[in-house]
Amino acid sequence: MNRKAACESLFGRLKRITFITKSKQQISHKAVPWSEELHDHIRRLQEKYAAVAEEFAEVFRARTTGIEVCHVPLIEFLQNSADMLQHRDQLICPIGGDGTFLLAAQKVLDSSHFCLAINPEPEKSIGQLCGFSFDALGRGREAAELLYRSLAEERYRVVQRTRIQTTNMSNPRVEYPLGTRD
Repeated sequence: MNRKAACESLFGRLKRITFITKSKQQISHKAVPWSEELHDHIRRLQEKYAAVAEEFAEVFRARTTGIEVCHVPLIEFLQNSADMLQHRDQLICPIGGDGTFLLAAQKVLDSSHFCLAINPEPEKSIGQLCGFSFDALGRGREAAELLYRSLAEERYRVVQRTRIQTTNMSNPRVEYPLGTRD
């Protein structure tokens, strides 16, 4: 089956849908200058995105049969991606902005997996790589229903992305997949 035919029947062949958020993620004081106010804000955003992911997971669990649906913190997904991605025919749905999508997508190497980035705050983040956007202010369940209907009715298009990997020429042993240093 070619990639186009596989994409056209995506929802019918899914075995697992994983919603991913930055919830429960440690905030590095090196990455973000210390400010109690800023860290409280980040924690609130993480909680909000986790709640949205749970709403999406609840809607998909209620409406699907034969598809495992889960919500996984991004840090857990990144650390255990080999185990989590051993199942074929998965839809990985990072909820956040482009950065969250790129972190998750760099782990999805198998062509039987698909990524659908979900941007819950388009008024704050453009989310150029996100395929689905909505205003998260109390509208998570409504957005989840819309996404479910779009997938079930095959009202979507698949965009194939090219992977970029850079190499540090002064130290060729160091590679940066998708521009990250991890």
